Amino acid sequence: MVGQSSYNEEGIKSMFENIGAAYSQALDDILKARHTVREFSTIPPDKECIDQIIRAGLTAPFASFPAAGKTDFRKFFILPSASPMMKKVESIMNDRMGGALTT
Repeated sequence: MVGQSSYNEEGIKSMFENIGAAYSQALDDILKARHTVREFSTIPPDKECIDQIIRAGLTAPFASFPAAGKTDFRKFFILPSASPMMKKVESIMNDRMGGALTT
């Protein structure tokens, strides 16, 4: 799993001090263009791709109220799709979703 960020509050402040209007506008454009894609492939992602997804998840915004005071509020699990553990997870999720999960 990707390690925790080593930024402190002062480091974060200094990172944003010199951001100009062009960079700010570019970030606004990127955020406005975000969307979710619900397409899946039978080809498993490589380790580099998984690491990149985890890094993005670690830097993504989150609801501060549910996470307040918790240091372990983000958890990532990577399971091989044909593993016994994945079958167990599918079963648990399907039970909790009232049988709505389809694979």
